[in-house]
Amino acid sequence: MFRDLTMCMSKKCEVGTGKWERCNELVSKLCHYPVMGLKENTMYQFRVCAVNQAGVGRSSKISNHIITSDPMEPSRTMGKGRELADMMERGKVDILCVQETRWKGSKAHSIAGFKLFYYGVDSKRNGVGVVLKEVFVRNVLEVKRVSDRVMSLKLEIEGVMLNVVSGYAPQVGCELEEKERFWSELDEVMESIPTGERLVIGVDFNGHVGEGNRGDEEVMGKFGVKERNLEGQMVVDFAKRIDMAVVDTYFQKREEHRVTYKSGGQIRVPFSPTDVRVCELSDTYVVMCWTEPDPRGKEPLTYFVERVNTYLLSSNIRL
Repeated sequence: MFRDLTMCMSKKCEVGTGKWERCNELVSKLCHYPVMGLKENTMYQFRVCAVNQAGVGRSSKISNHIITSDPMEPSRTMGKGRELADMMERGKVDILCVQETRWKGSKAHSIAGFKLFYYGVDSKRNGVGVVLKEVFVRNVLEVKRVSDRVMSLKLEIEGVMLNVVSGYAPQVGCELEEKERFWSELDEVMESIPTGERLVIGVDFNGHVGEGNRGDEEVMGKFGVKERNLEGQMVVDFAKRIDMAVVDTYFQKREEHRVTYKSGGQIRVPFSPTDVRVCELSDTYVVMCWTEPDPRGKEPLTYFVERVNTYLLSSNIRL
């Protein structure tokens, strides 16, 4: 689970013009931002500013020169993939389900000691994946890519059959038809798993099951958050259908551990983000990433990105 500690505003500068241009109208909560609509074979530089209630911090150091090009498909996904691999290595995680990847295609790639299996049909929305430590790749028996919201892997580890399901439920504002299609696909995957095999579900359900469990004691505890919404009810109904439970609702937590962020204390203008770099690159867009600065208070950060264009390269020059 990741905390939304930051949002992002961004600016670009087409090198040679000297004019910085803001890339995102709305600030972003994440330490990465896709800058779209770039010119092919053009050199750009980027910088990032962090924002909180106290104001806008100083701009980061300007990024290295970046030339837009259309690299081979594996390199498009490897930027984010390497970040995931580094995080898994640090956290000693062997299997990770990822959602909203926005990786287009139905492929598998090796990344720094891990193997990424993913599926997506649109580079701007949805997409799911499963990342395995390389040592377990030989144990993979089956990969099912159902849709850009549901996929599963079956592994055999020391004689035990393990099924890993990655899913991304539609958000609250999506159409009911899209939500029903997701649940139908997820049910289909569940029904295909034989009784007696192990099952791990790594799904972003985008719902609140709520506090209390009256009438639902068999699938959840009393320690949910806020009121149940429609999406939360779908989660509870799903748990009943497959005879599983919403485990974290059985454990009482301190109030500060029940929410992602709690405001309070003195807020000062944040420091500059650091390590501004490229995570993905194509002929018309680039995904910029950076390291979160000290927020200087409990107020979560947001960011904006700027760019400057250097110059247009000859059409036969490629990265």
